[in-house]
Amino acid sequence: MVLIALFLRVYALGSQSFWIDEINVTSFVRSGHLFSELRDRGGPFEPPLHYLTVLAALHLPFGFETAARIPSALFGALEVFALMLLTREVTHRRTTALVAGALLAVAPFVVRYSQENRYYVMFSALSLLSWWLLARAFRVRGRWAWVAYGAMAAAMQLTHPFAPLVLIVQALVVAFVAVRARRTASAGPILRGYAIAVVVGIVLILPWYLYGASEWISGLSNGKSYGFNPGGGYSVPIDSALFTRLVEWLLGNSTGPTALVVVLVVAALSAPLLARHRDRRVALFALLYTIGFVLVLVPLARAIGTYFAYRRIESLVPAMLLLVAIAVVGAVDRLVQVHVDRRVAYAVGGALTGAILALSLGATVSYYGTEKTNYRALARVVRDVPADRTVVIGPSAYPPLIRDYLGWKGVHRDVTYIVSKAPPPVVPLARGGVTWLTGASPNQSDMTTFPLNNLRKMQVIAGDTSGPLVIVPWFVSMSTPPTVGDFNRQAIVVAGLPHLLPPPK
Repeated sequence: MVLIALFLRVYALGSQSFWIDEINVTSFVRSGHLFSELRDRGGPFEPPLHYLTVLAALHLPFGFETAARIPSALFGALEVFALMLLTREVTHRRTTALVAGALLAVAPFVVRYSQENRYYVMFSALSLLSWWLLARAFRVRGRWAWVAYGAMAAAMQLTHPFAPLVLIVQALVVAFVAVRARRTASAGPILRGYAIAVVVGIVLILPWYLYGASEWISGLSNGKSYGFNPGGGYSVPIDSALFTRLVEWLLGNSTGPTALVVVLVVAALSAPLLARHRDRRVALFALLYTIGFVLVLVPLARAIGTYFAYRRIESLVPAMLLLVAIAVVGAVDRLVQVHVDRRVAYAVGGALTGAILALSLGATVSYYGTEKTNYRALARVVRDVPADRTVVIGPSAYPPLIRDYLGWKGVHRDVTYIVSKAPPPVVPLARGGVTWLTGASPNQSDMTTFPLNNLRKMQVIAGDTSGPLVIVPWFVSMSTPPTVGDFNRQAIVVAGLPHLLPPPK
């Protein structure tokens, strides 16, 4: 299962250009002063562990767009292994663990974000490992088992800002187990072991937070804002589309309902009904954990003014697929219970699993045919533009990151940037004309325009309806304005273009 997962995650790993979030991560890493950059620009919402893995990966003998994604691909394979370990630990059933691992190995949304230079899959893998080590510590009850859990919890905390939510739930689970264990006199060892884990975790994470605290505290006192979207331009609506989009993206990597999404949703919701005994308790916990996580993060997103980006909760996919695995195995158990021949029952379970895997693999293969935004082609265009032409890029909110990317690609020439929501800059008109690089087509008769992306194959940004379905393409336009007035008119048109587009119908 792990090897299959690894193959699907490294296949064509560097074939697509970075998009702006990946450029941002690499900009931190290649700044030469990673910790101070994270502390000063990202604040407590940018913990360092993923960036350190990328820093190490960039020393590998690959192009930087491939190398920077290798940690995500490896943690994507580890995520599959961790789900199997956790499932085996909490259900005591190897079959359920294998089914869960197989489902996650080919899950299209997970494969997509295992090929992106971001920390989502790393957090999911470490979260699953922390749950496994916690469950194992309850069983083993050894000091080193609690030390291992504490270390993994610290690694999770140093990876993603949502880690405290997981740690709070785990603390509640420890309290629940300790209360139930009072009759057997094992509550004391559990609480002592958890205290050891907490101390280990604090010792491991404290250096980073002490290093950053003085800057963060002084920054906040001087009016600096830390958050996912300090501008507060979004407000997550509480409606049915929030949840339908959630399952469509997380389970199918799709903009609408598909056969895969429908089957997985039905199976996940039926898991508590089909399962029995321990499996039912596990299914109920996984279902409540998934729903509770969403219900906590929606008001949090509203409070900090960001849209509900479903990639940020990729870590819920394993819990949902655990429910599906329990449902499949539970269905087989029910058939055996009503005296269906075991071979027939197993064949039904195998056929259901095979159908889900085939649908998932089909969706994953479809993902491989999609495109991210094409900064790579943008860099080629800028490099090849004749020296006697003006190059204008924008409107964009990220000129410094575009400059970084061009530099990494060895492109060093004068470029004029149009900043989003700012008046167009005044630049002299070059003798050879102008090359415009924009996020939307200017649609001007005196400009020759073609896209740098296949618009029908572009990956769609996945989020709630406060952040509409969008793609992030690039267009290149050529013009030779005869006068400065014509050039300024074209600049005004370009400055009013959006940098995001709705996907084509």
